[in-house]
Amino acid sequence: MQLAPTITDASVTLTWGPAGQYYGYCTIADVVYEFANAQNMPKLTPDVMGQEITYASQEMQEVLATTYEMPYAGSDPGILLTLRNINAKLAAANIADRYFQATVPNASDMATEKRNFAETLLADIQHGLVQWAPPLGDAVPMGERPAYPQSGLTQGSPNPGQMDRGARPIFRIGRMTRFQPPGL
Repeated sequence: MQLAPTITDASVTLTWGPAGQYYGYCTIADVVYEFANAQNMPKLTPDVMGQEITYASQEMQEVLATTYEMPYAGSDPGILLTLRNINAKLAAANIADRYFQATVPNASDMATEKRNFAETLLADIQHGLVQWAPPLGDAVPMGERPAYPQSGLTQGSPNPGQMDRGARPIFRIGRMTRFQPPGL
């Protein structure tokens, strides 16, 4: 899988890869924004934040790659904002868990809240509750992506919740062949 888009920043040196760049959908400023008191946290160096942004972007791309082609190469502002938000929240949660959980009161609660928000949004995208494919966005869907799995328009008869076992269904879900006998 390819890395997320490259962000050039001369103040960042990752533990791997070329100096002066990191990868992701958000910037260091987006991650700093997630911390209410960032100026009092000396461990939040650009190197640490760039590394965690890169890790978080890879984590979210692995989840989204089952639904859409990643990395996202489109220009839809809504999709870019969502990716930025998820990436920043995951990176902030990773930083809080890794660097401040033992020294800052309630840091783990903050990290849990941000991670839950990001993971819920990722699950909604993955399960089709949030649609990014045309005409709703410009993301390229994967070939077997389920479309609208939670649709309220689908109905079955008889109602699967009924206890009447003698009712004959009006349709069947399963593999049909050209040579299936009529009435089955």
